[in-house]
Amino acid sequence: MGIVDVSGLPCSDKKLLTVSISPWKTETWRFRPLSGQKVKKFFRLWKPVRTRVPYKWGSLSTLKVVSVLTDTGGAEILRMNRLRSERGLAAGRVVTIPCFEGIYHVTAGETLEKIAQYFCYRDAEELAGANRLKMPAKLNPDQEITLPGWRFFKAAHGGLFKETDRLFGISAGWSRPAQRTLHDDPKRAYEDEIIAVPSSEFVKGHKLKKLY
Repeated sequence: MGIVDVSGLPCSDKKLLTVSISPWKTETWRFRPLSGQKVKKFFRLWKPVRTRVPYKWGSLSTLKVVSVLTDTGGAEILRMNRLRSERGLAAGRVVTIPCFEGIYHVTAGETLEKIAQYFCYRDAEELAGANRLKMPAKLNPDQEITLPGWRFFKAAHGGLFKETDRLFGISAGWSRPAQRTLHDDPKRAYEDEIIAVPSSEFVKGHKLKKLY
């Protein structure tokens, strides 16, 4: 829990709050306080599930960039691919990289329809079927919704979502915040924010709903 005293700040000033408690993750919270207002926020923490996925090394890929995205040391990425150095990571090579499973945590008032639309599913029924939910589905706060076809990564400082799309070889507009958070610049992620990236197979079978 964090309490922020913003007495005397102009109302136009925005604040960004994050909590870092490894290996736990939390939502990123952006808000505009009123002058003199005291703000109390309860942060929801969850432990993301690690997994591994294939990744085609591109011309823009570097071990440093991929290490930040995967929240994994470069030496560990080399080890899991049985490589001695970054020289073995030639463009076009398919390697294994770690990521977080696409598991969405429901916030109060959200519906399966809104989540399905945000993550570009054909309809709510598709997402309900993947989670063995009956329609109409009623969701509870903090309920976990599995997002087939999506993987979660960690954003670099000031990273543009279109740059992440290019790294994964998908058209611009697909990558997005894993939790819906106020962004002054919707094209840019916050540092350490969890972002969602679809697989190329998902992109081929679904229609893009752009956020920016």
